[in-house]
Amino acid sequence: GETLADFGLRPPRATVTLTAGGRTNPLHFGSFTASGREVYVHVEGLMNVFTLATDAFAAVPADADDFRPRALLACPPDDIAGIDFRMPDAAPVRLAREGTVWRITAPSEAPADAAVVASLLERLSSARIDAFTLPSTAQPPPAGMSSDGVLPTAALVPYGLAADVALSVTVRGASGVSESILFGGVAGTNRVWALVRNGTAVVTVNAALAELCRTREAAFRDTRVFTFAAGERLKSVSLSAGDLVYVLGHDTDGGWRLETPVVAPADQATAAALVEKILKLKQSDLAPAGGAPGPKPLHVALSTTVSARAGVAVPAAYFGKAASLADLRSKTMLTLDPVDVRRLAVRRANAAEVAAVFDPARATWSLERPVDGRRANPAAIKAILTAMTRVDAIGVETVAATRNDFRRCGLDVPACLVTVDMEAATTARRNVQIGGAAPGGGRYATVGGADAVFILSRQTAAALMADLTTE
Repeated sequence: GETLADFGLRPPRATVTLTAGGRTNPLHFGSFTASGREVYVHVEGLMNVFTLATDAFAAVPADADDFRPRALLACPPDDIAGIDFRMPDAAPVRLAREGTVWRITAPSEAPADAAVVASLLERLSSARIDAFTLPSTAQPPPAGMSSDGVLPTAALVPYGLAADVALSVTVRGASGVSESILFGGVAGTNRVWALVRNGTAVVTVNAALAELCRTREAAFRDTRVFTFAAGERLKSVSLSAGDLVYVLGHDTDGGWRLETPVVAPADQATAAALVEKILKLKQSDLAPAGGAPGPKPLHVALSTTVSARAGVAVPAAYFGKAASLADLRSKTMLTLDPVDVRRLAVRRANAAEVAAVFDPARATWSLERPVDGRRANPAAIKAILTAMTRVDAIGVETVAATRNDFRRCGLDVPACLVTVDMEAATTARRNVQIGGAAPGGGRYATVGGADAVFILSRQTAAALMADLTTE
């Protein structure tokens, strides 16, 4: 019959002894099964051989070092209040957090780039120790180690970890606790020696982490064009393209409104995306002073609760799709409650107006005037009113249309005029004018009282131009 040796259990590959209630239960691991997905195990004292998923064997520590924590830093990311870098060939660099803002405090005072610091903190906080070198199961503590475990300088020299040659990183916690890391010599492919746990352990770590910590002061500097002091808030953003100036005002509730060239609601998503790009603008992104071939740059200026900022020239390519300034205007052309509509009229070019009126007492629609023996089509009327509940354009052709713009877009003589009268006599008449075809299959359109020309989708235009009558 089969013996324990047939399952790789005599001798076992590993033994884990579990102790509970004064009893010990050795668990022996043997060979992998033929599929490679399970491992044979034997509980001492039982006749049976069991199988467990290979994950169980993978979790068994190879030696005592596997029980040691592998995180490079013990300090939680949110508790890091400062970082110091000391390199043998450069001036020390010190970063300090003031509230939520990071600053360079040495070798000179300057704002720090939040994105660069955040990336560094993320890399440091997620960094893992590859292997423990000294002390370890392979190397006992050296002579001269202090009572609190700090390794003697003589033991660090072979690893390039002497204080005068190593790269030193000190992480300062908000609670006052600091951790020091020294990066030393090459420990193999893409690996370097490091002294961690405040001088108590030599380990190996990824060499890219050491290179990241060699970053010079200039790389930490915040080179954004527009920076803000504590408590300073953005009030408005001005963008000019040629002679046309657009101004976005910032509401107290965080929303945006268009103030120039017309006063109108702003498209919140487009405005927020464009402002975000502006606030990330760096000196290296600006247009060259002498100009450059290609599209003219946009001129950008800000006003805050503290001061007005001088304008800068930004290449249009920096904004990508956000450079279409007309799209800063809200694309919602019209909203209404169909329940309050009492009259609906549609007039096509070179045709008489067809109007339907609603009788609240009978809850029915009828034609205002007879139309060649036809009658009102309640289903069509309902479809038009549903479409008018909220009329959203797919684009904005211009926010400040001229007479030539209306003529060019076929709105001087609209292809269709849809008019709505509401129940309240004080409510202004609503109308949507639909003009010529726009590139892409939609149609140009505008609403009464607006200076903008919008682009409606083909489906929305067709819904608004539906026939009110039926035979």
